[in-house]
Amino acid sequence: MPYKDPARKAQWERLHRAQRLARRRALRRLEADSAAPTAFSEADLSRRDPNARVPSPWLPLALGVGVSFFKPRWGMVLGAGVILIAIAMGLSWVWYFVGGAFIAVSMWSTISARPAGSALSK
Repeated sequence: MPYKDPARKAQWERLHRAQRLARRRALRRLEADSAAPTAFSEADLSRRDPNARVPSPWLPLALGVGVSFFKPRWGMVLGAGVILIAIAMGLSWVWYFVGGAFIAVSMWSTISARPAGSALSK
């Protein structure tokens, strides 16, 4: 491609215009195809992220704190169970927090429900 002579450059561009435009279109199509989202199967998602199929912790947290408040012993068992399951399945730290919250609310509920004359109420 002659760049030194502007007249020959313009002539070359005019002669090869269709080829250059076709090449640009092909490159745009390739770029658009590679940027398009790909569909993954459920197995692919669970292989990439161990927490991909784990539900959100907000509903279990709300329900577990309610149970822990009204039935402290059940809450402690539930909290310990959540922590053990999180350890066994290798879940994220959020589930350790959920189990700890159950245990903390259960302990608080147990201590605050003691009669006024007990040793822990002072």
